[in-house]
Amino acid sequence: MQNAGSLSIHKGKLGELNLKMWDAVPLCSEDCRLWNECPYDDRRGRCQLRKVYVENVFDSLKLAITNRDELTMHKVGMLLMPLYSSLISLKIEAYSMGGRVRGSSGKVDNIFREIRDTVKLISSFLDELNVKPSGKASNPLDGDGSYYESLLSEGKVPA
Repeated sequence: MQNAGSLSIHKGKLGELNLKMWDAVPLCSEDCRLWNECPYDDRRGRCQLRKVYVENVFDSLKLAITNRDELTMHKVGMLLMPLYSSLISLKIEAYSMGGRVRGSSGKVDNIFREIRDTVKLISSFLDELNVKPSGKASNPLDGDGSYYESLLSEGKVPA
């Protein structure tokens, strides 16, 4: 994906469609809660952790989106991707709590409710967009019949 994590809305093309997305990634700074534990050594420019997260999410989505039209891609780029960006921010915040689940009041910290709510919202968007795992049956209990056929054709199972 071109310009991933930048403030540019236009990210390039996805097939014949213009890809417009709000996936802005903040600049890396010492104020980050993960500064001392960040797995990325290059601490200049945009936060690499967030950028890699956004790129991976989008790479998975673009394979799973079967209905590629302007409206669907608008929903993905301008509604769904910002939700994923919020989710990674919430996860970073939760991680920085050092494994503590309870806040100073003794109750479960609100960040975990926010994470659950964001995941539910993302899930409902994916359902609305009819996003299914690519190349697999939509119901995991149904299995993938082509797998057995490929084993059969390779002579790995008896006919």
